[in-house]
Amino acid sequence: MAELADLLKITKSFKPKPPVVVEDGTALTKGVRRSHFDPAGALAPYVTTGEVYKDSRGYSLIRATQAYLSGDWADAKLELDVHKTLLEKGYPRQSGILVPLDSRRLTQEVEHFRQIGLNEAVAKGVAGADPEYLRALYQEMMIKKALGESIDTAGGFLVRPERSSEMIDLLREGSLLGRTSIREIALPKSGKLEFNKTTKDVQWVPLGENQNIKALVTQQPELGQVNLNAKKAGGFVALSNELIADSTPSAEAWVRELYGMSLAEYVNEVIINGSGFRNEPRGILNTPGITVRLASTTGANGDTFEPEDPALAISDVGEAKGKFTQWIMRPVMTAVIRNRRADAVVAGDKKGVFLFTEANGPKPSALQGYPIAETVAVPNTKVKGSAGNLTTIIGGMLSQVVYGRMATLEITASREASDAFVNDQTWLRALIRHDVQVGIAGAIVVFPTLLQQ
Repeated sequence: MAELADLLKITKSFKPKPPVVVEDGTALTKGVRRSHFDPAGALAPYVTTGEVYKDSRGYSLIRATQAYLSGDWADAKLELDVHKTLLEKGYPRQSGILVPLDSRRLTQEVEHFRQIGLNEAVAKGVAGADPEYLRALYQEMMIKKALGESIDTAGGFLVRPERSSEMIDLLREGSLLGRTSIREIALPKSGKLEFNKTTKDVQWVPLGENQNIKALVTQQPELGQVNLNAKKAGGFVALSNELIADSTPSAEAWVRELYGMSLAEYVNEVIINGSGFRNEPRGILNTPGITVRLASTTGANGDTFEPEDPALAISDVGEAKGKFTQWIMRPVMTAVIRNRRADAVVAGDKKGVFLFTEANGPKPSALQGYPIAETVAVPNTKVKGSAGNLTTIIGGMLSQVVYGRMATLEITASREASDAFVNDQTWLRALIRHDVQVGIAGAIVVFPTLLQQ
């Protein structure tokens, strides 16, 4: 009986332990087994504020800009996550937000971006963009003059529904990168990349019985280096606050188009004319060692590009142990080549046969069988004698030209800077880090001072 009394005392004094709450909001009671769910014992689920960043709306530059301006990232968690991840991975930044220029490259490089599907999120950001809405947006922006009177040329044309969602693809489409064999390389986060180029080849010699090959070889192979070192460049645009407040796919597509196509024009300019001074890459025309060939007909105030000149340029590249791939020239120079005719009856009548017959054949954008890439970045202000409106033709093994760029842009926004407040605008500054180098410079041929007629 005493043992039974002691057992009853222990039973009366037993108190169940409080439930253990885990991170997912459920309650677990140790030592208690339940045969069914008890709603009374369940806790409220975890409550979130703002968006869940893996939702279906996709990545948005406009949302990132809105959050940057307000300091409230509740509705831009994906954009904040991308920015913080890029910072953690060591991508350079001054004071703005880091955004993807090439999300496919970033998805390949960063495990976290593969997990969240960054490249897919970027594509979703412009899914369903309405061309008619974009047309109305262009017209409204023209009226408000947020980009000035020349909005159609400054902002580009309407985004076609099949256009890529990637800014890097818009860059390639509008620049020489997508129309020539110029090599494009994604720079690492350090912004520096070195790779070798052969300056002297392996020498081969006939070898007889018991001859010393070392005594016969007079040249040893030598390697030089091509060094890409990212240099900073900035672009500025003023947008209406109505556009920044509009986070629809159509508005997002317009902003990406604006950045991608304007950057394409600048990249063309740098690849061809970059000075190499201060923080500007060195372009083709300022690279030491390129082959400079004068046109067959020279003049005191400019030279005339003749039918024999293309073959001579191609031979120059062959002599430099290169393989000719393409031409680069202004559109007006293509027209000059297409319209050049011999004289028929009297000197200067230009009524005879077309001199560059291939240029008027089934492939009007080819010369000596090699395609022509047109760009207004080729200068038309070259000086010779009293002429100051001369142009240039570039040709050669364009794969020797290397353009390196980082996979990110840095964007800073302000509504108070200078006239932004009084004009009800948001001013955006974008920074890119890139460089240009030429491998075997002699494989690039330039006709420097050509008449555009």
